[in-house]
Amino acid sequence: MSARRYATRLAVASAAAGLVIAGLVLLLRALWLVLAAALTPLWAHTILGGSLVVLGGLALWFATRPRPTPAPPLPRDQIVDLVVAFLEGVSAGRNSRHHDR
Repeated sequence: MSARRYATRLAVASAAAGLVIAGLVLLLRALWLVLAAALTPLWAHTILGGSLVVLGGLALWFATRPRPTPAPPLPRDQIVDLVVAFLEGVSAGRNSRHHDR
């Protein structure tokens, strides 16, 4: 990807992120006004603040939770032993079919 295309995509993504953040701020303000009208400003602050703390805590937990580690690959000699055992089993199965006839 060229530098010009990369810069254009970065600028568009930055503008989009700014619009999303502005929209979230306005939605939070509207929610605060509804809660303040229905309850009191103190309760509106408490509910919104607690909700944001919980959402932030969940985001941090998801970002920092340990990922399961994959099992280490088998050493080369174990893989060879496994393939040899499989092929011996296939050979034994073929030989047993020929003796049954």
